[in-house]
Amino acid sequence: MTSVNRALDQPYLEDFMVRNAFTAGIDFTQYFKNRLYYIDVKGMLSSLHGSAGAITALQNSVAHYYQRASSADYLGVDPTRRSLTGTGGYVKVGRKGNAKWNFSETFTWSSPGFDLNDMGYMKETDYLMNETEIMYRQTDIWKIFRYNAFTLSQKNMWNYGGTPFSNNASLRWQSMTMNRYEWDVKETFAWNWLDSRLLRGGPDVRFGSYFLTSAKFNTDKAKRMMFMLKYEGDHNFEGNRFNTISPSLTFRLGNHVYLSGQLDYAWNTDEMQYVATTSPLSSSSLAPYYYVMGHMDQKTYGLTLKLQVNVTPDISIQFYGAPFTSIAKYDDFKLAADTKSHTFENRFQRIDPDQLTYADGVYTIGEGAGQMPFRNPDFRFNEFRSNLVARWEYLPGSTLYFVWEHRMSNRDNWYSSGWGSNLDRMWGLPATNTFMIKMNYWFNL
Repeated sequence: MTSVNRALDQPYLEDFMVRNAFTAGIDFTQYFKNRLYYIDVKGMLSSLHGSAGAITALQNSVAHYYQRASSADYLGVDPTRRSLTGTGGYVKVGRKGNAKWNFSETFTWSSPGFDLNDMGYMKETDYLMNETEIMYRQTDIWKIFRYNAFTLSQKNMWNYGGTPFSNNASLRWQSMTMNRYEWDVKETFAWNWLDSRLLRGGPDVRFGSYFLTSAKFNTDKAKRMMFMLKYEGDHNFEGNRFNTISPSLTFRLGNHVYLSGQLDYAWNTDEMQYVATTSPLSSSSLAPYYYVMGHMDQKTYGLTLKLQVNVTPDISIQFYGAPFTSIAKYDDFKLAADTKSHTFENRFQRIDPDQLTYADGVYTIGEGAGQMPFRNPDFRFNEFRSNLVARWEYLPGSTLYFVWEHRMSNRDNWYSSGWGSNLDRMWGLPATNTFMIKMNYWFNL
């Protein structure tokens, strides 16, 4: 059981933060037939309490979106609530071990009110999921291969209103050659995808079927130098393209120094990227909202450096540094229409360029009393983060840490191409430095 309890003395804090958050969990695993078959169960409970304002904000948050149109018949925002409770977990049964054929069946749930974000991180909730998996493993040496595994899986998801919103099937191949080179390739085909989060509480949006490719290759991990290459690609039949490639090198210098570097580059094209929620300037608070989407071209650059030096068996120094840049440019703006349509062109209404004006960083749709403004969504985001940690085990089991965290971060509302000019901008940003000391002491009772 874990709890977070806050003393909120100021009214603005009471309406912004949950006062008390509690979570509890239980897990259970039972093996059968010489540990060949198993059942694995995990259950979790969360209960959050606070003012009506704080719980209303929680219902409207990105993890829950109680206000979304698709949940109106079973959720909806209750502004008088002062608590939010939910459950999550999974039940998994299957066969594993040294058998050539393994299988599993998993049922997972996360109720609409389930929330772990006061203690950890949870992206979203309100789903039921089942996954079926069958694996064949070849562990005997065959030609150039030391090991092969083939996995076929199929997954289905529903929300608590009973609406199916995702189905996919995938095939995965994992292998190791005689010289200990490894690769892991997975191809997934997905269909019936409804995104309930894209329009920030608006109607669900349907996306066409797509292929998701994931591939990883690495040389012998036991060597002093290892090369790894990772790729992920998401391509649907409606023009969306998401690609990420990540080469990396790892060095072990003697027995005391570990150095690694990874470069990340992503290039994405999205035909239905959310831009803004707007309404006519002259309308009342009860007027309907309009959801603006657009074509987005985005590029992301990143570099991650890690260094560890073991000075003595009891003293070590670790460094982590990561410059990061993401830039995006938008055009071809649209208004959401029949967002659940199976026909791509029916999901939106393109905005006539003659009806769109731009001034001082703001686009405006239409003229006169019916004008609907939204900010220019182009952006460039630059950040550099680093950590320097010195660790000293001054007694067996007792450790002292000295930490220096350095961060420079900024987002601009305009587009600047390439990484070179953005790196120049990054090094001139104002910095935030944080120093911490942590001490552990082992009581030998």
